[in-house]
Amino acid sequence: TTNTGLNWGSVNQGTFRNIEEIEFVDNDYGYAVGDSGTVLKTTNGGINWLTLTPYTNAKLLDLEFINNYTGFIVDTNGITSKTTNGGITWSTSSLGSNWLSSICFVNDNTGYSAGIFERIQKTTNGGSTWFYVNSAAAPYSLNSISFADLNTGIAVGLQGRVLKTNNAGVNWTTLNLSISTNFNCIYFKDQNTGYICGDNGLVLQTTNSGNVWVIQTTNITRNLTSISFLNTNTGYITGQSGTLLLTTNAGNTWVNQVSSTVNDLNSVCRDPYGNVYIAGKYGNILKRSTGIINYFTVSGIARFADNNQPVTSGKVKAIKYDVITHQSVIVDSADIQSNGTYSLIKMPQDSLDIMAFQDDEEMAVFIPTYYTSTIFWKNSNTIYPNQNLTGIDINVIRNNTGIGAYKITGNVSTPS
Repeated sequence: TTNTGLNWGSVNQGTFRNIEEIEFVDNDYGYAVGDSGTVLKTTNGGINWLTLTPYTNAKLLDLEFINNYTGFIVDTNGITSKTTNGGITWSTSSLGSNWLSSICFVNDNTGYSAGIFERIQKTTNGGSTWFYVNSAAAPYSLNSISFADLNTGIAVGLQGRVLKTNNAGVNWTTLNLSISTNFNCIYFKDQNTGYICGDNGLVLQTTNSGNVWVIQTTNITRNLTSISFLNTNTGYITGQSGTLLLTTNAGNTWVNQVSSTVNDLNSVCRDPYGNVYIAGKYGNILKRSTGIINYFTVSGIARFADNNQPVTSGKVKAIKYDVITHQSVIVDSADIQSNGTYSLIKMPQDSLDIMAFQDDEEMAVFIPTYYTSTIFWKNSNTIYPNQNLTGIDINVIRNNTGIGAYKITGNVSTPS
């Protein structure tokens, strides 16, 4: 359902296999993984899900996508798989571990994975190669790993195990919390504040990057599996038998919610626009639209590149280009005013190209020009609004060819 969060509704998931993890990169692109090599993908906000061609029969336990097309999956065979084309093809690597439970990236190049025997792996080249940063064969398994910043990371696992690094994985220290309950998920919502959830309804919070942990009240005894926060105060936790907890006060209290299922819920995530997704047993995927969609304003001046005078008419459009489907989608447009100014008022948080157009009914005074001043898409300065942007000025290229009859020639061929 999308009634601003009053209820949860199922979306068309495309499988009845158990889903272990779900993640959304933006408002449209999302991925989910689970049993028997199941990989699901949506490009329309979960309305439809495509089952990608399996590359393994292993149970897939976690995934991390750093953009719409580049992502990583870890599985019960200890294999890390990478795609750079949205799941069409995958490359694999392994250090011989029998089980990898969790993976996270702190930037495009640096990532970590954790699993059986407390082994932790790291990459510094975008997943091309991996190496151990904690290879001791301890008798415990790690279920989840998360980093608060580039240097501070925590991994949690069975029987209350907590490992922490303050130097980007060079050294790991075991924290003694005097708790023997299994920890299933670690989640940092900012550099200081993090949460752990585990069996028997256990939830812990830290406000100092993991140095001290405080137990929070949940009033339930079911095992908890996953955590995600929408903002500073609002967060969700999933668990067994359809368990869904909500906090609206940064975790001081957690309230049991109706999730519309009695099946185990294994994963919860949010997209950058505030929509929340939950996935679990038998392929259940639930969606809740919070109504928290962040739009920003982008403004500037369109001028002629040859004399710096303002353009007096036309339009500016924001374009999202899909490199896989080769489709251009206009996400917002605005008129160029008589003084050359424009203002795009509904700009999503996404990679966008800005282009100035002449009105169709007018004589072509200038050529369609990308920001900052090019007619070639590949040379466009792509913007990514995460706040209101000003000074996005476009220097349009004047049409000096005049009016006449012209021809375009080329070749059409099939791919080799």
